[in-house]
Amino acid sequence: MIRIGMGPGRAASAAALLPSTGAVAVVGFGGALGGCLRPGDVLVASEVRFEGRVLPCSSARFLAEELARAGLPARSGPLVTSGHIVTGAERRRLAREGALAVDMETGPLAGAAADRPFAALRVIVDTPAVPLIRPATIRGGITAYRTLRRLGPILARWAATTDLPYVPLTERPPPTHRMPHPDVEKTIRMPQTHGEKTIRMPSTHGEETSRFTSLKEVQSI
Repeated sequence: MIRIGMGPGRAASAAALLPSTGAVAVVGFGGALGGCLRPGDVLVASEVRFEGRVLPCSSARFLAEELARAGLPARSGPLVTSGHIVTGAERRRLAREGALAVDMETGPLAGAAADRPFAALRVIVDTPAVPLIRPATIRGGITAYRTLRRLGPILARWAATTDLPYVPLTERPPPTHRMPHPDVEKTIRMPQTHGEKTIRMPSTHGEETSRFTSLKEVQSI
């Protein structure tokens, strides 16, 4: 997991650190542009609009469905990446153009993902009725953070199955892990780990060791 920081400049620096393969997910907080999203709701970007480009997110519908199954209020729609905090008339203009939320980081990362599986999830903190610099935003931020912490397992399963035909996660059998060869150690890495769990499996050719990292939570990027 790469912690980005705030703004498109830092996002562009983080984009340069992305591995050349694998699924990419951008997760963090955002601001609603209209009245259809409330603090704690999740916007799953159907497309990212950034500097005149429109970058599609093909996994949006599937992720929104899985979030809904997990009991999380989620909606799919366009996300705008801006270089500054959006308020007032600009917020209303972007809403009229059909965008549902705004952030300051996703655009550069969506561009860098190229043809790889890409997802952008933004948990809403502020709305037009409760702008960012207001005391009431503190309550919205706490609600959003609680929602953010619940996204990790769903995103981890999505990333592990992006190269397979879509089947609802709730209907998929548990994954199996095949050891490539006796006496070979295989490491599976997941983001935001808090230690390793070692599973030892008997073998007629000696001991095979598989280490699995356990996903505890996802923090704000």
